[in-house]
Amino acid sequence: MNGLDPEEAQRMRNLILAHAATSAVVVSSHNLGDLERFCTHVAFARDGRVVKTVRLADLAAAGTTLESEYFQIERSLTEDGRF
Repeated sequence: MNGLDPEEAQRMRNLILAHAATSAVVVSSHNLGDLERFCTHVAFARDGRVVKTVRLADLAAAGTTLESEYFQIERSLTEDGRF
């Protein structure tokens, strides 16, 4: 929770987790560590379009991280000329 003091960051995480128990919650963040802590799925977007979605459980099963996936997507987009 970038930009929040520790108490407010914890409050925000708890609020998101409480709502996520019964609903889908959309969080926009560049902080991959936060996303790994409380998300189950992540959608990567570029220029307003979703370029890839991943389940964090699938990344963990493959022995990779969200950060590694991000850089792989960036390389792919650059190679395809979409960057």
